[in-house]
Amino acid sequence: MKKENPKLGTLILDHSLTQRTLLTHLAKQQPELELLGAYGDATTAHKRLGEVQVDLVILNIEMPVISGFNFIDTLDEYTQVIFVTASPQYALEAFDYGVTDYLLKPPTAKRFRQAVEKAVKKHQGSHKPLKSDLLVIRCDLQQREVNVAETVSYTHLRAH
Repeated sequence: MKKENPKLGTLILDHSLTQRTLLTHLAKQQPELELLGAYGDATTAHKRLGEVQVDLVILNIEMPVISGFNFIDTLDEYTQVIFVTASPQYALEAFDYGVTDYLLKPPTAKRFRQAVEKAVKKHQGSHKPLKSDLLVIRCDLQQREVNVAETVSYTHLRAH
């Protein structure tokens, strides 16, 4: 049974212990987040990805060995990313990757909350049919939306 408003399974990845501690504190204040771990290296964090359902990664860009951008390439298309970095120059590239938000260090509680709200809204929207999957028809003097993906094709009906 699917929950109405499931919590977002969240990983934090930052090589700085100070930043991980701050981000962990901020994440624990968000009732919509379920913190699944905070990691200082990409290898350990990536192992955790295989063990649990991760909906959101709060991620630093400039890390040793594997950059935040390289780490994004290992994520599935449904995992959201909020970058938290001291470097504003990566913002355009980050949004080209489709990140949910981009925070400069150290993030304030208010700005962190705004980023989480974006992630929650995007997550909730990902469970709805895409507009391109909806067909608006007029029936009984009303407009109704039909999810095309859930309907049986007309050619399939004719074959039987």
